[in-house]
Amino acid sequence: MNKTKWSAQGIIVLLCLGIFLFSGCTKPGTEKQILSFVFNELDPPVEGIINEPAHTIAATVPTGTDVSGLAPIITLSDQAEVTPESGIPNDFSMPVSYTVTAEDGSEVIYIVTVTIEGGGSSDDPQYLEGEMSENTTLKNRNNGIDYIINNWLYVDGNAMLTIEAGVTIAFASASSGIDIHENAGIHTAGAENNPVVFTGPVNNQNPGSWYALIIRSARNDNALEYTSFLNGGASVDFGIIEIECGAKVAMRNCLISNSSGYGIFFHNATGDLIAFENNEISNCAKGPIYASGLHQTRMCDLSNLMQDNPVPYIHVSQSDIDENLTLEATTVPRFIDEYDIYVTKTLTLEAGVTLYMNADRSIDINESTGKLIINGTTDQPVILTRMPGETYFWGGIYVRSDIGTTLQHCRIDYAGRFDEEAAVWLGWDAGIVLSDVEIAYSKNYGFAHGEEYSITHSNVLFTDCTLENVYNYETGEVSDTLP
Repeated sequence: MNKTKWSAQGIIVLLCLGIFLFSGCTKPGTEKQILSFVFNELDPPVEGIINEPAHTIAATVPTGTDVSGLAPIITLSDQAEVTPESGIPNDFSMPVSYTVTAEDGSEVIYIVTVTIEGGGSSDDPQYLEGEMSENTTLKNRNNGIDYIINNWLYVDGNAMLTIEAGVTIAFASASSGIDIHENAGIHTAGAENNPVVFTGPVNNQNPGSWYALIIRSARNDNALEYTSFLNGGASVDFGIIEIECGAKVAMRNCLISNSSGYGIFFHNATGDLIAFENNEISNCAKGPIYASGLHQTRMCDLSNLMQDNPVPYIHVSQSDIDENLTLEATTVPRFIDEYDIYVTKTLTLEAGVTLYMNADRSIDINESTGKLIINGTTDQPVILTRMPGETYFWGGIYVRSDIGTTLQHCRIDYAGRFDEEAAVWLGWDAGIVLSDVEIAYSKNYGFAHGEEYSITHSNVLFTDCTLENVYNYETGEVSDTLP
């Protein structure tokens, strides 16, 4: 009797286990289709025509319909969800995107266009995607949104894409953008009161609602003028404008705003800005600019406004100076992050320049060809320091040459990172001229030199250096003032 009872219990357990295993092995659904899209509030109801391969929906409503608050009823494939949800009012005076998400998390975006009966014209938005291999001008269609890019528009071959003043381009999703290939070109010809506008979907004006303008071309006629780049940078690691290997572009009077990454992102040190004048970069989550090389910031000056970015500095990765380079003051500092500044030519820092140096980073002046010129003024000193709010120390300035390194009206804070070294270290037979320089808060010495050196100095102030102000690394002698 007990044996029979146990067998029945065992069967029940096995059945439950089988059901559990079967249900646990079922894969999440991949279906993500809009099956119907109907405006039931209209009389008679209007059903949108679905083009499934293109993921577009077109609906024509009666004359006089107010399309600014229509609430479509949406039928979906099994287990799928849609954003915005079914029954939620939307403004259909411009194309609207709907994102359908399958059970497995994959997504597809539908673009819905509503036309008022009798109101359609050749000025309705034009859809663009795929390859463009011939010279093309996008004209101002005077329609609010002139062009919609569903996925990617690739400008290929030797084609030049020209965009007239007043054109607005809306990108359908975070997977949409424009890619200018190696021999192609782009010219956005906006005007002061009639800019070109790149933006996301009408119903998604959040940061990252479209991907980017990617430039891979080194053509001298690449130019972005009076153009607004809004709400892009879907890849948080890059920017609204991405400048690839060897590419270059001129930017004048442009606005870059609301990126979920950087404003401008250089993928390596070979890309460059031909010109950079009177631009504004604001509200970009990772900061205004990511520069792979310090030279990529040489066009940055006070004519370019960089404000209200959560990360308030220009990020610089590599900093080898193998050509003469002059840096102007900018509205935000430059942050020297991953590599030392190694100077084999002449690096000139003009009045008002501020460099934030990362931990252990140094400025290293080559022994035979390198030279550092700092041209600060009383009102606009050059400042070399660590990141505000941090507690680390950076390496310092290493002068190994005797060909004219000059520091005037300069402040050097929180350097001297390495043991028995200094904020400014003068090598054997090296030379330096210092005028109106303050060396403060060094972790070790303020200034270090050997027995063979050339120092010309006036008004050099040392403040709270941890060990001593001046150190002779050959004799071990220390002193309060420079020799």
